[in-house]
Amino acid sequence: MSRPNSNDRQCQSKNVQEFFDNEMDASTNALMRAHIAECAVCAAELKALEHLHSLMRLALGFTSDLTGALQRYPMTSH
Repeated sequence: MSRPNSNDRQCQSKNVQEFFDNEMDASTNALMRAHIAECAVCAAELKALEHLHSLMRLALGFTSDLTGALQRYPMTSH
């Protein structure tokens, strides 16, 4: 999903997700961190991801690394 100012590469949901997942190199991470500090839309999206992550950890009963745990239990299609 692109933001209204989609000509700015940083204002895209996939970039906030990559930032949250720590999938960016150090330079891109620093640029994204600065962008999030100034962009209320991206900051809100990051906060929503953090909240969702916390809820999933609680719902699944995990107190440590949720991402690692989810990778060990892949989703299956019905």
